[in-house]
Amino acid sequence: MPSVKQQHAHIPSFREQCEETAQNKPRCSNKLCTARMPAAPDVPAFELTEDKVLRIKYADRWTIAWKCVLDDNNNVTDLLPARNGLPDGDQAPYTTYPLASFPSLEPGTAPLSDVAADAVRSFHARQLERAGEDIQALERRGVLRGVVVSNHRTEVVCDVYEREAPSDDFPIAALTYNGQDWRGSLENLDHARRLPLTRESALQAARRPAPTADEWLSKARHALTDGRERRKALCRAFADKHVVVEVDTDDFARCHVLLRRRVDRTLISCLLRVEFSADFPARPPTLYLREYGGKQDHRLDPALYRYSPRWDVERMSQELHDHAHGMVVATLCQPAGTLNTF
Repeated sequence: MPSVKQQHAHIPSFREQCEETAQNKPRCSNKLCTARMPAAPDVPAFELTEDKVLRIKYADRWTIAWKCVLDDNNNVTDLLPARNGLPDGDQAPYTTYPLASFPSLEPGTAPLSDVAADAVRSFHARQLERAGEDIQALERRGVLRGVVVSNHRTEVVCDVYEREAPSDDFPIAALTYNGQDWRGSLENLDHARRLPLTRESALQAARRPAPTADEWLSKARHALTDGRERRKALCRAFADKHVVVEVDTDDFARCHVLLRRRVDRTLISCLLRVEFSADFPARPPTLYLREYGGKQDHRLDPALYRYSPRWDVERMSQELHDHAHGMVVATLCQPAGTLNTF
């Protein structure tokens, strides 16, 4: 099988093409030869197999493979297509990737690391050329990690949040477009282990399709932040008017409110535990009463609450508090008709 250099012997060198571009006399019609190619990435992870196939990781998900011709110093002098070496299934690599796609080879030889970087850069540029405007917008915003456009679908890996530099400490989205809608999943949620409700909300949102990649990402970002902020707001509303003795400040999954009720001459003290679900505010929080200093929780029937997800947190907290306050005597009465007091 002929090499890249042999197949493209008629194509001017990378330096010559750059000079002609400066003179406004481009010879190469392939868009990959132009200066629009993204800057070379940091050296990607790669390996050289025993049969001299250079296998390069792309976006930590796909593998690009080229068969290498090496010199005595283990530097690359030329490349040959590897079987199924391109994740998009390209069967005409000579046409798609002219010699200028590997500028590191222009002097004659190049280290494996430089060729690997060229391979990732040129493949990424080719995929962007084939992708839609929404994916190109992700690239401009700096969140796109990788994209593969094949005949039947488009696959994307990107950061959920825009950041100055890619980070492995924040959520990553893996999306697929099947010709009708975008579907995907959220990865790298290890940081959310202390945020079980936030994690559950995000995973629920990820299962819903969206007409565009940007809309899917917007829903994911909303699920990762909105639920926690709503729970936090209700906990704060309780604290503004009542005594909150304990609150989960990580995920705001629960808070404990001190209740006191006077019956005749007896002052009853107990704890109200407000327990949230990932569906809050669509679903009301679950309320539990416990005698102060006791160990047994008494669950209140949600069907008896006065509750609406459309209420503001001030009214919501007051209605929930008043309902629990009114249930203290009926819930915490002892079998003999006495009450634990404080």
